Amino acid sequence: MKQYVVNPKSIPRQQLLGHMDSDTRDWNEGIITKNARLIIKEPMDVHSWIVCDGDIDPEWVESLNSVLDDNHLLTMPTGERIKFQDN
Repeated sequence: MKQYVVNPKSIPRQQLLGHMDSDTRDWNEGIITKNARLIIKEPMDVHSWIVCDGDIDPEWVESLNSVLDDNHLLTMPTGERIKFQDN
């Protein structure tokens, strides 16, 4: 089992979830989104968790609601969707 641990209250929301640069329109990867991309590339026999070790903040947890329900889909601000498997 792999764990990717982050304390979401210790960093700005943009660093946590990623953000679009308003001047260049370039996407800047966040810690959770970067870890999500790593997890979906792992073999199915590797069980992975992204652990948010800290207080729950409505500002960032709302962005994760789509992953927490049955569809296992993280929708990025760019419109890209990251589909998690059961691992």
